[in-house]
Amino acid sequence: MVLGIQVPCALAALSPSKKQKILEKAHHVEYVGDQRDWPRSERPVAKLFNNKYGVPIYESLPNKSYEILGVIQTTGSSAVKRAAEAAQAVGADAILACGHEAFSKAGISVKPNIAFRGSKPGKIELLQGILIRWRR
Repeated sequence: MVLGIQVPCALAALSPSKKQKILEKAHHVEYVGDQRDWPRSERPVAKLFNNKYGVPIYESLPNKSYEILGVIQTTGSSAVKRAAEAAQAVGADAILACGHEAFSKAGISVKPNIAFRGSKPGKIELLQGILIRWRR
C-alpha cells in the first residue's frame, strides 16, 4: 500500500481557464492513442517517490493495471508541485518516471526521467513523466 500525504484537492472546482494554465505550466500533452495492457512489474512493490502533494511518482513500473492519460515535462524548484497539480487536474492517480519500449511504440515522445538538484535526493529539478490512472 502506498502512503502519501493527501492534500485537499480543490482542483475539481477549477475554472477551465485555471485548469488550462496548470496544464500549460507542466507542459502537459494528452494521450489520445489506444489504451492497452501497459507493461507492469512482476515485483509486489514498485520503487516510488512520495511527496507532499499527494500524487506518487513511480521510478519503476507499478504492479497493477493502469491507463495512460498524458505526459508532462516540468523543471525548476516547483517541478513536483506543477506535475502533481497537472496530474490532479486530469484525474491521474500517479506519475510514471520510468520508461519502457511499449510507451515509445505507442507514440509517447516523452522519455520519463527524474533529475535531482544537488546532493539531496528530495530536491527534483526535472520531471518528465507519464500520467496514469488505475484501472478499476
